[in-house]
Amino acid sequence: MILKRNQEREKTMELKSKLFITTVALTLIGGSTFANDKVYQLIQKVNPSADPILSTMIHKAAIKNHVDPLLLASLVRNESSFNNNAVSSAGAVGYGQLMPETASELGVNPNDPASNLDGSARYLYQMLQANNGNVRLALASYNAGLGNVQAYNGIPPFEETTNYVSSVSNDYATLVNQSPLLPSIPKKPALSSPKKNVVVYYPNANTEPEKNKKTNSNIFFYKK
Repeated sequence: MILKRNQEREKTMELKSKLFITTVALTLIGGSTFANDKVYQLIQKVNPSADPILSTMIHKAAIKNHVDPLLLASLVRNESSFNNNAVSSAGAVGYGQLMPETASELGVNPNDPASNLDGSARYLYQMLQANNGNVRLALASYNAGLGNVQAYNGIPPFEETTNYVSSVSNDYATLVNQSPLLPSIPKKPALSSPKKNVVVYYPNANTEPEKNKKTNSNIFFYKK
């Protein structure tokens, strides 16, 4: 009788464990799906002619590089308006407006959509690491160069950069507030020194905002 009760108890605990794991998995999938839907809606609003799988590509690149997909989507919106053919006057290209030197350092092809997003997400994560998880400083570093953020000990007083940080931050806040299954404030990741930081000084920063671009027709935190 005791043995039978122990077996029944173990079976009940196993079922509860499976139910818990399934519930957690469904919650994570739901959160992921919700985020992907919000990114898709944003892309359709800003650039209806964009690649229909762009939201999935953004989500994949963000998860791979341990950043919030909503933050990456907000950055890409301001960098290129979700146009992979965008080219800046300084030569920055693609969704994340990577400069060729930066893309080379990151080991990505800036002209390939998926590779460009992967490099953009990785560089954003490096800037988050370099700035102790501070999103606004990371965005300033992405736009104006890490060297300038360090030199000014904060967001550089460049109009372009301050406008960029404000715009991306506002877009990000809007998306986060629309996502009940995601935290309102991203948790800081376990920080470590980036293997290799690309330091580019303004105005020749490694990325450039969308307003300075022309079109070339030829062409929260996630922890490991």
